Amino acid sequence: EPDFTVRQALRTPAFWLLSITHSAALFVVGAVMLHQIPHMVHGVGLSTEEAAGVVTVLLGVQVSFQFLGGFVSNRFNKRLSIFACMWIHTLAMILFAFADSATEALIFAALHGMAWGIRGPLINAVRADYFGRRSFARVTGAASLIIMIGMMTGPLFAGFLYDQYGNYQTAFLTLAGVTALGSFAVLFARQPRMPHRKHRGPV
Repeated sequence: EPDFTVRQALRTPAFWLLSITHSAALFVVGAVMLHQIPHMVHGVGLSTEEAAGVVTVLLGVQVSFQFLGGFVSNRFNKRLSIFACMWIHTLAMILFAFADSATEALIFAALHGMAWGIRGPLINAVRADYFGRRSFARVTGAASLIIMIGMMTGPLFAGFLYDQYGNYQTAFLTLAGVTALGSFAVLFARQPRMPHRKHRGPV
């Protein structure tokens, strides 16, 4: 089993590539969580109550598919599965950008929630597979410093584009591009080789 220290993990391309993919995903998740209801009300034309119902569906799907994430983790290639989830995020954002009915908003919620639910357990499982259990919490903590950059800047970025264009279409299409580009980082995140340890001689 791999047994990386935090310092050793930070020296691997895999650590940074996984973190980039995770950050790209949460860049989109954070933006959607803040801006989805304004978009559904002012862009799609739903009532506040209908928009709240769509959010409830999204979160319900996300929680449900977290259980499927464990199933997928044990039976399929994790990196390819994350790649697929990132493209489902992309498809969902394109659909949401052009949505003009409650049905299309619900399809967006199902796709986005499914991708979010499956991807979360998978990317953490890959991190454990690559770097081992001994320093898993510290490696994950170090990765979180990068990941949260995406979570914090996503809502600001979407808001900035809304102010520039007066609608969320450009913002959500740009978010689709972010998940599409972020998907490729995980493809290159190959399992790192354990560094050679220095053994002390007899004292």
